[in-house]
Amino acid sequence: MDAPTRRVVLFTRPLEPDGQEAAELKERGFDVLELPVLRFEPGPDAGRVRERLRRGPPVEAVALTSRRAAEALAEELREAPLAELPRLAAVGDATAAPLRTLGLEVEVAPEASAQSLAEMLARSLAPESRVVFLKGNLALRTLPDILRACGLEVEEHEVYRTAEAAVDAAPVAELLERRELAAAVFASPSAVGALRQALPPAAWDLLLVRPALAQGATTARALKDAGFQEIVIAGPRSVASCV
Repeated sequence: MDAPTRRVVLFTRPLEPDGQEAAELKERGFDVLELPVLRFEPGPDAGRVRERLRRGPPVEAVALTSRRAAEALAEELREAPLAELPRLAAVGDATAAPLRTLGLEVEVAPEASAQSLAEMLARSLAPESRVVFLKGNLALRTLPDILRACGLEVEEHEVYRTAEAAVDAAPVAELLERRELAAAVFASPSAVGALRQALPPAAWDLLLVRPALAQGATTARALKDAGFQEIVIAGPRSVASCV
């Protein structure tokens, strides 16, 4: 069988707007296919977090396990900054980035997982301290469950909602059939499930033997559970070095 003439990296999320990751891949000889499989909309608590931090019971920390949640908070603070903020803690640098662009200090967990973030907060906060957890509607229970088990108070605020996008996955199936798909990038467990729903079963089986790049340990576990054989944990700026 002839070797594939193209090597394509599939992104199941939007590419970074500055174009850097696509440029890095092209420098290494890869083409890029952008196929966002999820869509996002504001959740019931969107636009209300700033006011909650300004009023009500004191908050010792804000916990963030997704970039979307950080973007929602950053949007509020960009429009109306607060003179004082509680401790901001994120699951990783990619999640922290929207708030850091505002010049805010954001701690990150030792490992890129909700469990690691929860354990970091539990070790450093006094019992009964209050943590505001900003999340989407599909957020896992890992972080709030650990914090509550350690005696902390947790307020959960749904600032965005995730749903599967209507996508045409035929180009992905064609790349798989021609053996031209070099790797697929996933940013969340939801994206894994959404692409599985979009692909025909035969194409999904072909995808399972291609390298999968997970942006975080939680996504890596979801890929393993789905049956992927080769999984690499990659940050948003290290995709090119992982393929």
